[in-house]
Amino acid sequence: MTTTAAPTLGNPIGNGNGGVPSEPVEAPQRPPNRRGLFDFALMSVLVYAVYAMTPIGAIVETGVNVARGQKERPSWLSTFKGRETAVAMSEEAVADASAAEGKIPLPIAAAADKHKIDVEALAALISVHGACTPTACDVETPPRTSTVYPPAATKARLSADEAAAAIAAATKEHGRNGELAVEALFVGSIPLKLALEQADRSHLDNAADVEVHAPFFTPSVRRGSLQGALGVIAVYRLRTLAWPADPGFRITSSFGDRVHPVTGKKAFHNGTDVGTPIGTPLHAAHNGGVKRQSRDSISGNYVVLDHGLGIETVYCHLDSAGVVEGARVERKNTVGLSGNTGRVTGPHLHYIVRVHDKPIDAEKVGESPTRGGGLSEPPPPPPPAKPVEPVKPAKAVKPKKPKAGEQAAVDAGPAPPPPAAPTPATPTSDAQTQAAPDQPAPPLAPVDAGY
Repeated sequence: MTTTAAPTLGNPIGNGNGGVPSEPVEAPQRPPNRRGLFDFALMSVLVYAVYAMTPIGAIVETGVNVARGQKERPSWLSTFKGRETAVAMSEEAVADASAAEGKIPLPIAAAADKHKIDVEALAALISVHGACTPTACDVETPPRTSTVYPPAATKARLSADEAAAAIAAATKEHGRNGELAVEALFVGSIPLKLALEQADRSHLDNAADVEVHAPFFTPSVRRGSLQGALGVIAVYRLRTLAWPADPGFRITSSFGDRVHPVTGKKAFHNGTDVGTPIGTPLHAAHNGGVKRQSRDSISGNYVVLDHGLGIETVYCHLDSAGVVEGARVERKNTVGLSGNTGRVTGPHLHYIVRVHDKPIDAEKVGESPTRGGGLSEPPPPPPPAKPVEPVKPAKAVKPKKPKAGEQAAVDAGPAPPPPAAPTPATPTSDAQTQAAPDQPAPPLAPVDAGY
């Protein structure tokens, strides 16, 4: 009889050792995984790129800034290539830049003269962020003013004198450039210096212009504190545009409605005509880029300059252009020679200033020879009221006792006055009695030909 062996306990699988458990086998060790750190670094770079360089990052940060109470902001779609330096200059700001044809309020003029600063920079700052009365002006303290003017650290508003002192301190650090002085009050002196250095190292033309060096600010500065400076700089540029020709040349046709010299119909004149002879050098109103250099049947040879912050100038009827499209120009560089190309009846310059594609009167801004300038006179104070003096009682006059020889004359009263001599009649003529005929109106000044 055959007996069957009972199953052995131990390793149920069996290992060839008669059921004896085997020694535990150690799993092979894997090398440490370092890809996690690399993935984290790569993801951080991608997130920063989205934040700094795309509309998504701009919209998110702008929304956060607006929620925190920031008044000035870039376009919601601010994104690549300088869109964050776009500024929506209001009609009120444009009107204020040309208000009273350049009149400067007395408190601003006095403060600028005391601290030896550019009066237009102070006027632009107070125009955008402050207020004036005939006797005093003040301004909301820009966010980084204390970096150049420590006394402003504890003040919510600055007087005109304090604001002028802050601009003077910024001018010492950044040179006599009104735009940089204003910008330093908003972004801080150190960030501005670093941005300017990087723009210079990149060999960029007009590195001092905000739209040129702004890309070197951090995104938080570009979308934050810089926004408050852009409106001030835009108004400052309007107030300091150079006149394109020698001021001695006569303005032959002003901005506004007129009878067109070619068509003979009433039409809106979108620029200012200056009677410059053929070959007269014409100058750029400000730093900027050549947006267009072309020719057509109406404007002839023309050049369009983009001065940034929504400001453009146009020079029409040129004999020849001295710049090419895409080039950078500096203030008062020659952009071409005056001529008589296009639809004209005589040589002249047709000069246009545009703000956000809307033409404005060039004679009311910048260094126009017809802009009034000077100081705004405060209204005269009312004369002080004269005190009412009490009426004193008249002293009683004692009558004098007449002498014996005068008694009869006293009793008779005063002698009657002698009769007046008759006045001889003055002869009159018909010409004197008739009304003067209407004088003929003086002849109208000739309207200069041109578009």
